[in-house]
Amino acid sequence: MSLKLPYIQPRGKRFRYRRAVPRELRDALGKNEIVLPLGRNEQEVARNYSKVHEKAEKLLETVQGGNREPESEFEAYKLLMERLKERGIYSPSDLQAEQTLIDPVSGEEKEVVSSPFEQEADALAEKYEGQPASQIPPADLLLIRALSGSFPEPPDITLGDAKKSYLEAKEQEGKHTFRRLRNNTNKIIGIAEDYFGKNTKLSEIRRPAAREFVKSLLATHISSTVTRRLSTLKAVINHAITELELNISNPFTKITVKDTSVARDKRQPFTESELDSIWKRIQTHAGEDLRRLWVILWGTGCRLEEVSGISISEIVLDHEVPHLNITPNAVRGVDKGAASRRLVPLVGLALEATQEALKALPDGAEHLFPGYAKYNGATNASAALMKHVRKITTDKQKVVYSLRHNAKDAMIKAGVNDHLQEMIFGRNSGGIGSIYGSNLERLKAMQDAIEDATLIQLGA
Repeated sequence: MSLKLPYIQPRGKRFRYRRAVPRELRDALGKNEIVLPLGRNEQEVARNYSKVHEKAEKLLETVQGGNREPESEFEAYKLLMERLKERGIYSPSDLQAEQTLIDPVSGEEKEVVSSPFEQEADALAEKYEGQPASQIPPADLLLIRALSGSFPEPPDITLGDAKKSYLEAKEQEGKHTFRRLRNNTNKIIGIAEDYFGKNTKLSEIRRPAAREFVKSLLATHISSTVTRRLSTLKAVINHAITELELNISNPFTKITVKDTSVARDKRQPFTESELDSIWKRIQTHAGEDLRRLWVILWGTGCRLEEVSGISISEIVLDHEVPHLNITPNAVRGVDKGAASRRLVPLVGLALEATQEALKALPDGAEHLFPGYAKYNGATNASAALMKHVRKITTDKQKVVYSLRHNAKDAMIKAGVNDHLQEMIFGRNSGGIGSIYGSNLERLKAMQDAIEDATLIQLGA
């Protein structure tokens, strides 16, 4: 099988997802392995793999929840409060350090005894007798201290804590758009954590830093994208402030996003000389991933984010017309509109670069460019490519995105009709569906258009 994906097993004329369950989870799950159907051929496997793998991951995560130590101070606090509530403890006043027994006949005090909570704390502490506090599981150590009367104060909330609380609440709402909301939320929080620091507390993000963060987003994204992502970030923080009763204000409230749409419209394509020189420099000075990334961008007209974050399941080579199936995935969404979810043929050098990249991947890899398959990966890829672009041209209107303009110009020169161009570039069109009747015919038409525009020859 040409697809390099973990846990795939052929079964007669079909394929299935087969994965061993970790030994410590087998009793809880009631089975030794997870087996799920994938399809009858490689194309069906590629289409179904992401959903099946996600289902298996979620199943293991659910079972593992009871055995896993908290990942943050806030998660530890939440777990502790749940364990205390199971014992009827909701506040410090519910913890009585001792009880006085009264003689029912005389009414006199008989003896003073430890409360049941303190007795439980003593019993739990005996379990770890002789061990230093550093070797006691943090969750049990917190419970021992709480039952002994040391009721904890709520910890400061981090960006990651706020995200988890927000997504848990949204998932419980059961909306059919949760998967997209989760991807968008993961993306902006991932970008924010890259900028501020992974364990940054909400109370530490001040207004000036929030403004600088928005400026950094505008440096690599158009204003409409920044506005959308900023809206999600504000929603996450507002949820934390309200539901977790935080005594802070949202530092991103009423920050104005400058409209950069005019600036993008002024982006210019590279000249043939510039394109040729950039390509020669990338061949001699860039790593293999950047070289292949540049080739695929030129040969498909795709956006940088669409290629840098593409998953293996979106690459369909076992087809009459090898192509990319651009869809949202765990690393990046496709948020430019429904037309951006599309099939794009792989032809010539773009096909060769994709095949080379697949062969070079380590076992178990899920994305074509693992180094850029993260929430801020497209920004990093752009910065890496721009170092080479700026060695050739200092024109600020010429950036990596200019490749799409070059591809567009090549299509116009070749006389490719507008409908086909919109299909290839992922732009809105009311007439696409009525022109070509099937995915195969659309792919063939787009394949011919790319060949006519000579996108298969880099720099042509």
